[in-house]
Amino acid sequence: MDLPEKERWRVYLRDVGVITLRIPMPMALSHSNAYYIDGPEPVLIDTGYHSDEAVSFLENALAQAGFSIENIQTVLLTHGHDDHAGLAAHIREISGARVLIHSRERGITDGDTFEKYSHRVVDCYREMGMPEGEVEECRKVLFDILSERIGVSTMPDGFLTGGDEFHTGVGRLRVVETPGHTEGSVSFHVEKAGLLFIGDLISANYNPLSFLMVDRDSSGWISSYDVMMKSIYRIREIAPKLLLPGHGRPIDTWERLIERIVAMQGTLAGSIREMLRAERELSVYKITRLMYPGAKGHGMIPALNMVLGILERLYREGIVSPVERGIVRFLTP
Repeated sequence: MDLPEKERWRVYLRDVGVITLRIPMPMALSHSNAYYIDGPEPVLIDTGYHSDEAVSFLENALAQAGFSIENIQTVLLTHGHDDHAGLAAHIREISGARVLIHSRERGITDGDTFEKYSHRVVDCYREMGMPEGEVEECRKVLFDILSERIGVSTMPDGFLTGGDEFHTGVGRLRVVETPGHTEGSVSFHVEKAGLLFIGDLISANYNPLSFLMVDRDSSGWISSYDVMMKSIYRIREIAPKLLLPGHGRPIDTWERLIERIVAMQGTLAGSIREMLRAERELSVYKITRLMYPGAKGHGMIPALNMVLGILERLYREGIVSPVERGIVRFLTP
């Protein structure tokens, strides 16, 4: 009898030597995934959220599989957000494991740098036309939650770069740079087993554009839309058997998922284009509110980030003006 898809992949991962750990966290997404790989130098890919509940879960889940935190020798982080790197310092303290992350994640692992980034993002939302009450809710998320809970609470032991290799119990693991969710996001490819650990690059559970970076450069506010889409297309180049995301189930039908993502971006772009064709000019916040009327409080963060990404695409296509003082204009007749 054929096993259900979920069970089939659980058995496959167990057989090749990967233990999936669904670490609980008190956020909209209730769990994040960490992956334990046994071998001469046991590896943990991502760690999960920093909380007493998460520590207890990690200890118990590893014990049920016959391992312990003390076994971990290397922690490889896809990126520095707390739901993926929060337990890194705790694990290092117990096991002496080395903690490795991409050097461009310093802006997250360094609390002072991340706080400055958070100030810029709050300024962005204010400039885009967000009412002050909602700006304050977003500020609380960025400062009261994130800035005080930086993923790697002490600096990592070393930095990753694309092409780095590690020998693990499931075969040679290679670092692949896949920025977009954060500047230094990476994935880990195990060719022998057909696995690609992808962090928050893609998931079957959410639209990846919701997790775009937004920041300011010399030209104004920008998103990482192009960067993230280029990283998503790298999955096609690698062509793994199975994607192992930071949230949600393993993905074997990633070709169809990428097709849906591309189609979704086209639909969003078309809707925003027609909205601007009718109105001629709108604030970014107004577009976001019209596109996502149900978004509330800090739920406006991913919604507004996504709209900025689509507007950046429409600007490159010559359809809309660049965003100036939070306003975008329709250009074509």
